[in-house]
Amino acid sequence: MTHHLASSIHHPSSIAHHPSLTTYRSTHRPPTTHLLIRWCDGGKIRLIRRFILSHANLKILYGTYQIICSTSFTLEVTFPDLFVDYMNLLNIITFDMFGTINLGCLDFGIPTYLVYILISSITPMLLVALIWILYAVRIYGLEPCLFRHLRRRAKRRTSQLKRRELEEIHHAHIEYSLLVTYLVLPTVAQAQFKGLNCLTLESGRQYLRVDTSVDCSFESRDYQLMLGITIPFILLYQAIPIVWFYTLYTNRERLNPPVTDARRAYEKRAKDRSVAHLRFLFSDYRCSGYYYEVLDMYRRIFLLGLLPFIEVPVVRAAFGCMFAALSCFLFREWLPYYSVTANSLALAAQFQILLTFSGAFTVLSSDFNYNDDLLALGLVVTNVIIVPWMTWMGMRTMAKHEAHDERTCKLQTQLLKDKTADRDKFEAAWGRLRAAADGVEAEEQVLDGAAKLADLHHHKPMQQREYGPNGFDELIAEAVSAEDAMHDTMRGFVETMGGHYDRGPLKNKERIMEKTYSDYGTYYE
Repeated sequence: MTHHLASSIHHPSSIAHHPSLTTYRSTHRPPTTHLLIRWCDGGKIRLIRRFILSHANLKILYGTYQIICSTSFTLEVTFPDLFVDYMNLLNIITFDMFGTINLGCLDFGIPTYLVYILISSITPMLLVALIWILYAVRIYGLEPCLFRHLRRRAKRRTSQLKRRELEEIHHAHIEYSLLVTYLVLPTVAQAQFKGLNCLTLESGRQYLRVDTSVDCSFESRDYQLMLGITIPFILLYQAIPIVWFYTLYTNRERLNPPVTDARRAYEKRAKDRSVAHLRFLFSDYRCSGYYYEVLDMYRRIFLLGLLPFIEVPVVRAAFGCMFAALSCFLFREWLPYYSVTANSLALAAQFQILLTFSGAFTVLSSDFNYNDDLLALGLVVTNVIIVPWMTWMGMRTMAKHEAHDERTCKLQTQLLKDKTADRDKFEAAWGRLRAAADGVEAEEQVLDGAAKLADLHHHKPMQQREYGPNGFDELIAEAVSAEDAMHDTMRGFVETMGGHYDRGPLKNKERIMEKTYSDYGTYYE
């Protein structure tokens, strides 16, 4: 459609004779509102839409708010009401699918919380199974009443589809499966680890923190049942990121091509169809950071599921602050995302978690006197205003660094090309010299010419005049006055010899001082 539209624009004859269009064009102008909408959509609104709907940005926001909305449980902290209301608005994205279902009035013959674990653990498995059932339906066209014709129908159906279509369907359903595991794994792991988290009373007895009817002793039948079911589920779900890493690592040569230019390597990887089914895991990251999704998943699991095992809440909050600060530092050093915007947003999100944990530490610690309203307002402002501002500022800074690195890379590439061209020109000139040597070795000719030059200019070059206290400024002024004449002379000489002359800039005062010090070990005075 775009091609046809462009053709009609570039060929006026296709529209000039349309009477209605000619009349409209001559008597009407586009309404101001249409021009405004077109201007906005071509500028800021389009950028905002791309920012919000970015695959990487959505994952960053989802993972961040999943951690923040679980802070009340993981740290056993009661935030001020305003911040609690703010978190409740965001709690829908945490995918704690069955945490609000009340099963206390039902008797299953097993601990109530074990029912939650079973529901939370089995439901994602059923969703993944459903995804692959739908895959079979799309590939084979299965119908309940035609199971006896399965093989014949499958063969006919497969032959009708192109291999490319089959591959795309297969890749799509792998991505759907990865998406389900990505969304639910941290919260399912949190629910599972809650089943092992016991609370110690003053009497020394231990009870399950989320269900105090369960005695945490190996003599308790309920606790034995809890362990017997929960631990296998934990092992199963914790193996998922390991499977991710193994799959990525076995394809590391394709995911991190041995190409020096980062952009070319990224584009080469994006076009490689042999790893297209894994793009949900690596497409947002630099080639060297293809496995970052695994590390980030275990970071989320640690903050959601393992951090609550530290018994004292204030110590837990302090440890969470230190872990969040370490994450900020490491992420700032690494910047694994390919997009500058995603790196900026992710770094701001790391600080958002750190500031939220710091607010929790303030609430839990008895050493701070604070006002509930001011603390709540500060936390909300941090999440709603400061973090977007940090993202914008970080994006500007990182964009400058990216531009500098790209410019440096281009200069290095051009330098290599120039060195290659110079070497080729030298070899060609040396070959002509040998051909014209007339029985004399080319090396002897060069040495003989150098000796004659040395005889002609045997005296040591001397500075023509002394410079005063402002020696550097006077030297630069003299160089400026002689610059054009010197370049004209050198250009004529180089071009006469068949070369190409590029005029270089004058050195500034700082560079002259630097070279003086590096060459002579002291500054000129």
